[in-house]
Amino acid sequence: VTGSGKSFTAGYLIELLSKVPYVGREWRGKVALPAIVIDANEDYLDYALSFHRKEWDTAYRNVYVFISYRSPIPMKYPELKPPSLKTISIDLDAFTPREVAELVIVYYSGGTLNELQAAGLELVLKELKEEEELRFSEVFTSYTDYLIEKLRKRSTGQEALIHAQTARAIERAIHKFSEEIVESQRVVSSEPTISPEFIDEITSNPSLVIIDFSADGCPMMPLGVKQLIVAYLAKLLYNKFTEYKMSGDERYLMFMIEEAQNYCPNLSTYPIGYSLAREYISLIATQGRKFGLILGIITQRPSFVDPIVLSMMGTSIIHRVSPEDVSFIKRATGGLPKVLESRLTTLRTGTAVISGQMNHLGFPVLVEVKGRKIPHTMGKTEVMKGLSKPYSSLG
Repeated sequence: VTGSGKSFTAGYLIELLSKVPYVGREWRGKVALPAIVIDANEDYLDYALSFHRKEWDTAYRNVYVFISYRSPIPMKYPELKPPSLKTISIDLDAFTPREVAELVIVYYSGGTLNELQAAGLELVLKELKEEEELRFSEVFTSYTDYLIEKLRKRSTGQEALIHAQTARAIERAIHKFSEEIVESQRVVSSEPTISPEFIDEITSNPSLVIIDFSADGCPMMPLGVKQLIVAYLAKLLYNKFTEYKMSGDERYLMFMIEEAQNYCPNLSTYPIGYSLAREYISLIATQGRKFGLILGIITQRPSFVDPIVLSMMGTSIIHRVSPEDVSFIKRATGGLPKVLESRLTTLRTGTAVISGQMNHLGFPVLVEVKGRKIPHTMGKTEVMKGLSKPYSSLG
């Protein structure tokens, strides 16, 4: 639950993994596990600031922060500069015609997939890609009118393969997607900042990457757009690590997702609508480890997370939870001792139960999380100091 210490613990875990002692035959020193963090509430920006102020003793070669083009962060923190500070942009060509069609239609409907509309748009997108050799990012940034023209041809005359009413709905969906995601949010690009080459860079030069989805990092960005970015990133990571494995290139990365219920929801208990990201996160959860791709999910409500994803988690670090989640956690962990189970709803902040593969003792244990070396200042409030300002200004 909120305030139990889960983000604090996740930060401490990053610190541990950022400076791991290594002793080999030819070299000894510190190594770091590359990591990408989906940061919902600016809980990890302190790491980027400390790194670029040279205040963090770490084996990371760089710490990158990704933000929206609207973000005030460049003005608030001048020490964060390009190329370590980047604007989020993705390439739709990471997806198949069917996946792009589903994305556009679901975004238009607000969560419902209309099969006729998706099939119609898929047909047109396939033709543009195969016959016209256009890339999807180009279609939605520069050739939207051509896409609409092609759609209308397929719904009229002898070439009609799409019902006219369905085509009109698809056209409205295309306009909404183009206006809100491409034009307003500007996250689609033919030269994306989140690219296969970037994954090569952060894994060959171990780095921490923070995707800042906070109110400062991505102001006024709808959840649907964030889901698109996470889906793209999850698919990109899975494809790259499959490629590394097949070529014999041994690489590792931790993909950590805050507010995981928004990206891999259990739709029976948390009906936020269709999520494209859910399928790819599930793929990483079930198969990623054998490729060196490690998934970490952080959530206030584990019962809201997709049960397939949750069942694949090898280790659980359990902070204070709501009573509604206790039975779910018991099932997910395979059971807890009664003495620990009875304390799940009353654990103190910073206290956690560790169960699973990380715990070599063979039974769940209660732990106190050590203090982070990098202060957790984002979101910190000082109520009395704030309330005293009007009085102190009077002298």
